[in-house]
Amino acid sequence: MNINETLTYLGINVFYLPLVDSYGKYDPVNKLIFINENLPEQVKYKALCHELGHALNHHQKIHKQACSFVLNSKNEYEAEKYSVHQAVFHWLDENDTCKEAVNAHLIMKQTDIATKFEYLVKEEIIDWYDLHQEAV
Repeated sequence: MNINETLTYLGINVFYLPLVDSYGKYDPVNKLIFINENLPEQVKYKALCHELGHALNHHQKIHKQACSFVLNSKNEYEAEKYSVHQAVFHWLDENDTCKEAVNAHLIMKQTDIATKFEYLVKEEIIDWYDLHQEAV
């Protein structure tokens, strides 16, 4: 399921606004995602993936500012993990590269993924090729 299909399935609307304090925000009560319209397109896409990660992992929970640091850190990690998944799959869909020639560091550089997520990028590459090999 691509991002637009996922948003439609979850009933989430996305708005691009001039946010001052963040790249994006997810409002679980109203099922809304707000993305900073002043960001470059690639960063907007990454922010949308990140916020959609929050929606997928936490759409039944209502976030409160009083959440503990540990819970908030876990929520951020899960959202970033989904963002990495979407970015890698999108990059692989757009680039015709054989499995042996795929370079995780190139993908990370071109999609602005932090080096701490290198292991996730490598897992996603394997998953993408496994998924596409089954389809053949």
